[in-house]
Amino acid sequence: MKRLGNIRNYIIFFLAAFCTVCSPKLSSSSDGLAVFAFLDLETEDDRLRRVLASNQVGPLDKHTSPSPEILKLGEALFFDKILSGNKNISCATCHNPGLVSGDTLALSIGEGGEGSGQTRSLNTGVFIHRNSMELHNRSSLEWKSFFWDGRISIDENSNFVSPSGVTLPSGLKSLLAAQAMIPVLSRTEMLGQNGSNAIANISDSNPQAIWNGLLQRLLDIPGYVGLFQDAYPELDVSELGFEDAANALGDFTGHLWDTTDSSNWDLSPWNRYLDGDDSALNSKAKSGAFLFYGKAGCSRCHSGSLMTDQKFHNLAIPQFGPGFGVDSPLDKGRSGTSGNTNDSFAFRTPSLREVSYTSPYFHNGAYTSLRDVIKHHLKPRDSLLNYDPNNIPVDLRSSYLSSSAIKNEILATLDPLLNMNIVISENEMDQLLEFLNSLSSPTTLSLGNKIPATVPSGLSVSD
Repeated sequence: MKRLGNIRNYIIFFLAAFCTVCSPKLSSSSDGLAVFAFLDLETEDDRLRRVLASNQVGPLDKHTSPSPEILKLGEALFFDKILSGNKNISCATCHNPGLVSGDTLALSIGEGGEGSGQTRSLNTGVFIHRNSMELHNRSSLEWKSFFWDGRISIDENSNFVSPSGVTLPSGLKSLLAAQAMIPVLSRTEMLGQNGSNAIANISDSNPQAIWNGLLQRLLDIPGYVGLFQDAYPELDVSELGFEDAANALGDFTGHLWDTTDSSNWDLSPWNRYLDGDDSALNSKAKSGAFLFYGKAGCSRCHSGSLMTDQKFHNLAIPQFGPGFGVDSPLDKGRSGTSGNTNDSFAFRTPSLREVSYTSPYFHNGAYTSLRDVIKHHLKPRDSLLNYDPNNIPVDLRSSYLSSSAIKNEILATLDPLLNMNIVISENEMDQLLEFLNSLSSPTTLSLGNKIPATVPSGLSVSD
């Protein structure tokens, strides 16, 4: 395609020069411009691809599939409640393949809850402080941090950086594997409260002992011993660590939700377009792409092939839920990890891959509609001040922090990138939404058939 473009440019130059020299009637600059306009053979796709190239947007990196033995172990671990202290929640509870790798809730319900998705209830559990992030394309090497507050990251020396007080073991093969080490330590997410089970009785200050306890629980089950031996034939059982479980979890998760894998996924229109198929996007979606990378300013944060700058921005999102850490009932996002007050209420930019299916949106699920999300970005101050608490699920509505003092505190560190006074028409809004819809594949709606019927522990797979 590039070579044909160069040939076309030579033809345009030659014809323009010929017409300019040989036609005495082209005496005015307007006539000359008319000739160039007539001879400009650049297509809409040429222009869009030029915009994408200038924004460093291309196909996502592709990976070699892990071994079947690794995937089988990772699958079992992902769906098995054995990894939770009280054996009542699995990774798949909050990252359900049948629910677009999330749980469809504004805020997830941790261990002690009952049911799945919209039918999940608190029972003896509590609301987790944040929305369950989708897991699409997490195997990409472009990722530099995970979690809404970026508490797990990888530095320029390829070292994993973890939360204060948590030292990760060596042997972790990816950022995704490093991330898998953390939820099992959370008392509200998976571990359980002190006194509720033997592993939960271990002090929070000794994460290695918690990991060791979970590994021993796995190795007490013959089915898991066989799975580990098949996945890691080079290791004796005595040499295994919980990091080996985390590596298998990371490999399985990255493989299942690799939207670039055409052997398992119907590629989204956007992926097909990035692979060179000009017909993959309709005209309305292409107009939306020009807006996204131009006038609407979306790509200032949703940049690159992952459609995230992986930075942290305060978008003036309303506050509700249990809050987080010492700031509770507020959730101050990145500042809780960085210790920098300038990061207050800032959360990591999410990827937009599969975004039309991953409602609700923002760190606490404050909006269920992409149209409302765009409107909030355009006028964040007004949106925060006039937020309708009826958007919040009934069970969380009483936790909404509606005071002017709190809203002013949030607005004090509003990201200046949102102070652009961008105005788009309803037609342009529809074009943007059409583009965002093109980022999703129907395959993401059909992964419920990937849920196994049983797991080695014998615990129920369903919630």
